[in-house]
Amino acid sequence: MTKRVRVVFTALRAVFSHRSYVMMAITFALFFYFLFTYIHNFLFVRDILRVEALTAVVKAEIIASSLLNWQQSYINGTAFIIIIVLVLLLAANSALMIYYLRRRIRDLRAAGTGVASVLSAVVGIGCGACGSVILTSVFSFSLSAAIMGWLPLNGSEFQILAIVIVLWSLYLNSIKIVDPATCKVKL
Repeated sequence: MTKRVRVVFTALRAVFSHRSYVMMAITFALFFYFLFTYIHNFLFVRDILRVEALTAVVKAEIIASSLLNWQQSYINGTAFIIIIVLVLLLAANSALMIYYLRRRIRDLRAAGTGVASVLSAVVGIGCGACGSVILTSVFSFSLSAAIMGWLPLNGSEFQILAIVIVLWSLYLNSIKIVDPATCKVKL
């Protein structure tokens, strides 16, 4: 367990030592927060947009205040904390994925490979043992985004499951950053 944590922290340190990736993670965090809050308030936003008596400015003010006020958006503080943890993990995972993709493209270009081989290696094919970089990362995002809309029993158990899935994706991306040239295949 400690080896896995060490791998993740090594990758996070490598990525976030660059200011541009810190800013990228902050941007992703804001995007994910507003996306999840919007999903949670979708019916309210839809109803506000349908009211003809309100001006566009008033509608925008009401929607903005509902997205910024977590007490109205989430039932309790625990749900809000879970959302914040998920948002931060997704932002870090996104920054790690982009860091890895940029480095992988740079390495493939330096090796003299063509555009087609770079795209196939990065987007879909990847390594037969590890799978695709894009597919593992997008899987965690799309699954957690879909889960956020269902919310039975206040959704806490599903949000925790989404956090576990994103943590696993973060770990897989960290392995690819810390040791990108090797693939450990168990036979």
